[in-house]
Amino acid sequence: MSKLNEALLEIEKFWPEPDPKLVGHEWYEGVYQEFTMQGKHDNSEALKRIQAEFHDPFPSELQDYIVQVCDQKGVALDTVGNPLSLLPLHELKFIQDGYNYNSVLKEDIDGWPAHYFMIANEGGDPYFIDLKSGTTQVEMRIHGSGGWDYGDTVADNIPQFLLCACYQHAMLNHPDFEIIDDERGFNLVDSVAKWYFPQMKKYAGQYYSFWFDSFQNA
Repeated sequence: MSKLNEALLEIEKFWPEPDPKLVGHEWYEGVYQEFTMQGKHDNSEALKRIQAEFHDPFPSELQDYIVQVCDQKGVALDTVGNPLSLLPLHELKFIQDGYNYNSVLKEDIDGWPAHYFMIANEGGDPYFIDLKSGTTQVEMRIHGSGGWDYGDTVADNIPQFLLCACYQHAMLNHPDFEIIDDERGFNLVDSVAKWYFPQMKKYAGQYYSFWFDSFQNA
């Protein structure tokens, strides 16, 4: 079994069980159903179209992500700030409006490397794979900083990225979720923190601080 399918199965384990009361809620239908669809998509033709737009080859794990996981709607995952939006299938492409192309002026934007493959964004901050690396290490950069040098590596691969992003989303939608902002700082309520932080230390590994710098009790 691939690491990607292992990650999707792990997401299914910690995600809430199907509940009729949740049907119709975007966070349930858009994420729970999507991440329990492993192996049920077949975007092989779309993959051919996307690959043809880039000069660099796609790592096999990125190909599997496109073929098996992505759909036409995309998925918005909650964060403490802006939602982390996994791009829908039709937005997985070379031309990215606002990054390497200005659709208003109908002209290219300099600076965005041609070997960056964007898979998500958070309030305009892009998450991408550097195709020249030959890996699916996920990078994030700060949009509007005057270049693409300022940011972080957020995961060693796509499976780790999905695990961290989905677990964060599940935490923010936990029935007991609460943020306590007092003299101790900005803290996640203890009952959820005891469930959340130990698991995320396992999932995030060396990138733990990126995913939890919002909370003083992480």
